[in-house]
Amino acid sequence: MGRYKSILKAAARHAGLDVRKASDFWPVDHTRTAWSHPLELLSGSGCRDVLLNVSLDSVRFQSLHAFVADHNGASPFIKTITDYVEGRCTTYRGSRLEAFYESCQPRTPSAFMQLPTSVQPWLHDLPAIASILPWVDKTPQDRFDAVCYWTEKDNIEHGTHLTMEDGCQHFGPVSKRKGELEFERLIKITESIRTNGFKVDPRGDDNIWVFLLLDGDEYRFHQEGGGNHRLAALAALGYKKATVQIKTRHIARKQEAKWWPTVRKGYLTEQEAVAVFDRIFRGDSIILDHCV
Repeated sequence: MGRYKSILKAAARHAGLDVRKASDFWPVDHTRTAWSHPLELLSGSGCRDVLLNVSLDSVRFQSLHAFVADHNGASPFIKTITDYVEGRCTTYRGSRLEAFYESCQPRTPSAFMQLPTSVQPWLHDLPAIASILPWVDKTPQDRFDAVCYWTEKDNIEHGTHLTMEDGCQHFGPVSKRKGELEFERLIKITESIRTNGFKVDPRGDDNIWVFLLLDGDEYRFHQEGGGNHRLAALAALGYKKATVQIKTRHIARKQEAKWWPTVRKGYLTEQEAVAVFDRIFRGDSIILDHCV
């Protein structure tokens, strides 16, 4: 058998094919590696993703809300789970999550991104789900389409056929059933972590993905994609650290803001892009009174 494998590998190499094992493409596991800065690990990983443990208070999540993933953070996801764990709330009705969806209803990207004085027309004309992260190469239409796709995909995966007309997880308004679904998801993941602990996928398919944000040598992590419910559960349950996954290209350096895609394409000025970056970096979440 070994002889045949050697022959097949030699033939593949001759044909110019990549014959590496599937595990060669898995993220590099640095969860037990001591480090003083995440760039230490990323710079030595080649083109592979990296898994590392980070302090939750350095993580910003729930999209452009930029809530700090800390037990005492302002996230309605964290507060809802905390109330559930401490026996103060067992249903969506009357929960902090319901209050959040009723209070936080940005109508446009300018409201969600906190850029009310911008003269960029799209910020005032498009719906709030078209909001973009300054360092990501997505147009407002790309972002709109992605939120619609992933929202409806998530709904189906969790046993419902809700549509975008029912709202999305990031803000209100949402239908009663959508609110209940998000509440149920928070409770389900909380109970799973309480019972089974926090699971990490070594293949890198289902982990908490983050961007590394750099301001000089200081760094923060911004979650993008799946992971909002898991981060909230970990924070509410008192975890101090979590394992996250970073791609080598998922790095946003403040000093490079003038080269970010949204700036080069004219969607944001450099000053606006930096203002959004700074707010997320600081963890200045959106104030509910200003969210409508």
